[in-house]
Amino acid sequence: MRTFIALIPSKKSIKTIEAFQEKIPFKKRDAQTPLEKLHLTLIFCGDIDTAHVKNLAHLLMTMELVSRFSLEPEHLAVFGYDHTKRLVLTFKRTPIIDAIYMITMHEISRSKIPLDTSRPFAPHISLAKINTRPKVSADIKLPDIEFSELVLFQSILSRTGSRFQPIAKIQLQ
Repeated sequence: MRTFIALIPSKKSIKTIEAFQEKIPFKKRDAQTPLEKLHLTLIFCGDIDTAHVKNLAHLLMTMELVSRFSLEPEHLAVFGYDHTKRLVLTFKRTPIIDAIYMITMHEISRSKIPLDTSRPFAPHISLAKINTRPKVSADIKLPDIEFSELVLFQSILSRTGSRFQPIAKIQLQ
């Protein structure tokens, strides 16, 4: 089962991101990320055995006492290559994001759940699939983002794109 663990912006931050996206002059062929899919991938688990999924969901309980927190985006950037470019908000690796990442990775490694480690951790939120970088005003302010949930998702691939199915959710305090 293809899975990943993600931090989900609060409802207030989703509205802030939506207002921010409206300031970006996207082209008709660009595909904005649907609001319900906005997330910061903490750990891409890759294809793991379904027997490990239950253990992975249980491991997320170690984050139950983590408080909601906000991150200030570092840049509006483009990730990817020719046909897979994405416009993203990138974030600095702060002590809180590193701690959540490291604790989660530690718990997963203790449980001997094999992970796809081919993707380095680069905190970001994808705003859109793009063909060319939009011309964004230099004085546009990047919005702070509050994160309110940690979610284990199943990623189901199809010809029309990925569908994310939540498996386990932890509300940050």
